[in-house]
Amino acid sequence: MNSDSLSKLLQKWPNVPDVFNWLSLDRRGIWRIKGSPITNPTMVNAINSSYFCDVDGSWFFQNGPQKVFVTLDYTPYVIFAHRASGELKLKTQNGIEIKKIDEIYLDSDLNFLITWDGRLGIVSDRDLQILIDGMSFSHQGKSISLENVIETDTKRLSVTFWNHEAKVTKVTREYLLKKFNIRSDPAPRPGQPDC
Repeated sequence: MNSDSLSKLLQKWPNVPDVFNWLSLDRRGIWRIKGSPITNPTMVNAINSSYFCDVDGSWFFQNGPQKVFVTLDYTPYVIFAHRASGELKLKTQNGIEIKKIDEIYLDSDLNFLITWDGRLGIVSDRDLQILIDGMSFSHQGKSISLENVIETDTKRLSVTFWNHEAKVTKVTREYLLKKFNIRSDPAPRPGQPDC
C-alpha cells in the first residue's frame, strides 16, 4: 500500500483501533493468527509487504487504516539460508535479501543472529547447519571449534563466514532486544482502545 492510499484511508477512517495479541511471528518465520499458522499465500504476501516498525520498536502489519501489532517470538526477521553456486544466500521471511552482514551474535540459548543495514534477524534453526558449515572461527589469530566458541568466556571472536570476515559477539537476548529497540510483546498504551 503506498503512502497516498494509506493517507486517504486514514482520513476516511481516522479512529480505527489498533489490534493487539492476534498476529505473531514465530522463530521459524511462520505468521500466526491466535496461534494458528497462516497458510493462505495471499494473506502471507499481504503481511510481508505491509510490515513496519513504529518509533517504540513495536512491529505491525498495516491492514488498511488499521495497525495489527505483531507479537514476536524473538526478532522481527527470521533468516533463511541456502546454497547457490557455491555461495551462501540469506533471505528474511518477508523476502529481504541480505547482501552484506554487519555482525553475527550468538546468544546464551545458542541462537545465531545476524545484523545487516541496522536490522536484526534470527537464523532459522532449520537452516543453522548450512550457516555453520560455512564458518570457521578464530580468537587471537588461532583457529577454534564451534564447541570452543560456545564454551569460551571470550565475548568477541572473529569468523570467516562463507568468504566474508565478521565478528561474533556473545550476548543475551535482553541485550539484543534493547540494543535494536525491539518490543517483542507490544501492548496498548494506557487509555488506548484495543480491538
